[in-house]
Amino acid sequence: MLAILILFSVSSLELNGVSLYLMPLFFIQLIFFGGGHEELGWRGILQPLLDKKYTYWQSNLIVGSIWGIWHLPLWFIVGESHQGFPFILFFIYTLFLSFVLGLLYRQTKSLGYCIFFHAFANLLNLYFVLKINIIFIITFIVYLIYTILASNRISKEKQVEKL
Repeated sequence: MLAILILFSVSSLELNGVSLYLMPLFFIQLIFFGGGHEELGWRGILQPLLDKKYTYWQSNLIVGSIWGIWHLPLWFIVGESHQGFPFILFFIYTLFLSFVLGLLYRQTKSLGYCIFFHAFANLLNLYFVLKINIIFIITFIVYLIYTILASNRISKEKQVEKL
């Protein structure tokens, strides 16, 4: 899953020009104040509630949509870095990450892993320009297939446990 995130995030191989020496400091900051903490709400509260009522696909679409819309005000703050990135691409990215993190949470039941993964995703976005190109599309398709297979396996395991 981490390899897929890296391929997805570095699809352009174009750096944003942020100093690599600051990477460890930015990562720590991102865990606590730059996105990682959002997982307390997304995977810690919302995902488990939705999983009780909806299918894996539906709950991840709902979480990803709310997550994307949650960030919409950032496009209206003058000078905010999100303004340089089209909102629709960001929204698609949150949907993608919602499935990644939803599966990670479903497989591990660890909110900590989700927090670190979310912070790492934001770190990659800080250092690399995200672009839709062939690398992006292939990575997305590969992950979609992986998600379908993993989700079906987990659903079957849960059905067996109920018997």
